[in-house]
Amino acid sequence: MVLVLGATGFVGRHLVKRLLDDGYDVRCLVRPKSDLSVLPTHRVELATGDITELRSLAAAMEGVEAAVHLVAIIVEQGRSTFEAIHVNGTRNVVRAAAAAGVQRLLYVSALGTRPHAVSRYHQTKWQAEMLIRGRGDPTGRPYGWTILRPSIIFGEGDGFTRSVLSLLGKGPFIPIPASGRARLQPIFIDDLTACISWCLGHDEAVGQTYEVGGPERLSFERVVDMVAQRMAVRQRKLHVPLPLMFLVAYAQEILSRRPEVTVDQLKMMLEDNICEPTVLKDSFGIEPTRFEDGIKTFL
Repeated sequence: MVLVLGATGFVGRHLVKRLLDDGYDVRCLVRPKSDLSVLPTHRVELATGDITELRSLAAAMEGVEAAVHLVAIIVEQGRSTFEAIHVNGTRNVVRAAAAAGVQRLLYVSALGTRPHAVSRYHQTKWQAEMLIRGRGDPTGRPYGWTILRPSIIFGEGDGFTRSVLSLLGKGPFIPIPASGRARLQPIFIDDLTACISWCLGHDEAVGQTYEVGGPERLSFERVVDMVAQRMAVRQRKLHVPLPLMFLVAYAQEILSRRPEVTVDQLKMMLEDNICEPTVLKDSFGIEPTRFEDGIKTFL
């Protein structure tokens, strides 16, 4: 039995389908108000709980051999802060998994996660990784852990492509933050879920941290160009000065409950988000999907 935490999210719903197709029995952790329409409820077990509430995880972990921890946020809202979800929530997952005797725990982190990262998102992801590895929580006990750090994930229903689409058709220009030269290595959702499934079935993945991305290193501006071409949008681009972008982000964080862009996101957008392009093929035997080919499947 594999428990998927974050099953109703973008990665989660694709992963559930992959695991079922690969022959796994799947249990999904869902919150009371989760949208269950995105899950094949007739083929999975459902467990109600929340990673921010340790007690609610006990029943979900019972009888589970492996757990995949996908829960994350990109924008903070109210009590749902990076520390509450990434750090405290992961601590609860580690404790519950240890108490239930879960044999394998796989955590989907993010490329760029490291000590002293420029963004709080990556900083708290690093703290979560330390907890997954069994450091910083004396209540845990050994289990086989694996960490995946994907670059930007794209596919049907993803937030990244949706954010790029939101830049198109809003005015006479397509706004590009700063130079737009920061490089990304978009990984197709089907390739990522194949990696996760592979890790669950191979002991050599235990104790490993894999940085995974697609086959191409693309600038953000190039990604925008490719999406615009796919959507047959012809607009001139306008490079927005960085100070103005930060000013807009600060204002949105103050004035909007759902800002289109945050200061933390801007900091990440200014960094390269790349890794060794041959990892998917060399480590998992997966021929990675090019961005242009991937977006044709859902745009």
